[in-house]
Amino acid sequence: MKLFTQYQIKLSGDLTVETVSNQLNHIHSIMELRAYLDGHPFTLEATSPPFGCMRPEHMLKCFAAADRFGCSDLIPDYLGLRDLWQQISGKAKPHAPVDSHHVFATMISHLKPSPRELCLLMEKMSLEQFLMLDAAAEDAVCLLNFMEGVRTRQSCAGHADALRYFAGSNLSISLDDGRAENTSLVSRFKQHVRAVAGDNVKITFKQRPGGLDIFLFQVPPDAWIKEHGSRPLSDVQKSLENLLQTGFNFNPYANSEWRIAQHTPVEVLDHLRWCTWQCVNRLNTALDPDTEKDAVFWDLFRPVCLTIENTYKAYYLSQAAQKLIGRFWQAIRAVAQETRCHR
Repeated sequence: MKLFTQYQIKLSGDLTVETVSNQLNHIHSIMELRAYLDGHPFTLEATSPPFGCMRPEHMLKCFAAADRFGCSDLIPDYLGLRDLWQQISGKAKPHAPVDSHHVFATMISHLKPSPRELCLLMEKMSLEQFLMLDAAAEDAVCLLNFMEGVRTRQSCAGHADALRYFAGSNLSISLDDGRAENTSLVSRFKQHVRAVAGDNVKITFKQRPGGLDIFLFQVPPDAWIKEHGSRPLSDVQKSLENLLQTGFNFNPYANSEWRIAQHTPVEVLDHLRWCTWQCVNRLNTALDPDTEKDAVFWDLFRPVCLTIENTYKAYYLSQAAQKLIGRFWQAIRAVAQETRCHR
């Protein structure tokens, strides 16, 4: 079985494939590789469904798996990464074919899956998809896929190398509506995961036929903003309102059901950022650019959509923000484990 066959290399800044390959040739240990990847020189983006992006933490996970199982096929064959593993490992471990069942069973052994649970997980998720799970989300995602009638569609725990994914996390689940226990699962999610919310944190649940989407969005607490001399949330709110009204002729509060006085600052900012993405998407659709011009379009307009993330970048990279994201995934994991035990 071949892994990671349909990906494209996305380089940072002015880097070239030749430059990155040469830099990788001078790496001699996992520690050096980790330090190099911390600079986010490149990512690997899937070009076919279910798509996804391989980031530094995923690449290091693949290297750890290859070292553990003595199989270089667990590493994407791009930019000489497999050769690099051979160099770092000293070629001490022979190449072996990928045994997906053994890899899955070993890497999630701490969850103690039954044979049936392991089978369900492997039916719903490929080994490639598993290796691309974010560390914070991995246990929760596996536990959910252990269950009959439940399947995760997408998960993201946030990424320091991508502004768009700074501010929170999300999980999308498909559910068999015909199962009574899934109604209970949704209720538990709403009860326990919502507890993570606070003055600077918004948890959103979007229930749809056959599924549930959960989103976390956070902004810095007032104390952090004062301590770091950052722009007040109210200033950022006014900037986004002005952008929407003058730049897009769009009133973000036109919906009669949306009353700004009834919402907290984090709820208002989340609403405004989604309105901004909506306006930019509509403009892009109206222009209908070809592939090359589409990339230029987003280079120009994406910063507009990332006003909050750019303004509070230091916060989103802080331990406080990462800890909160950890609490979000721990709450999801706890609900999944509790539900699993009662099925």
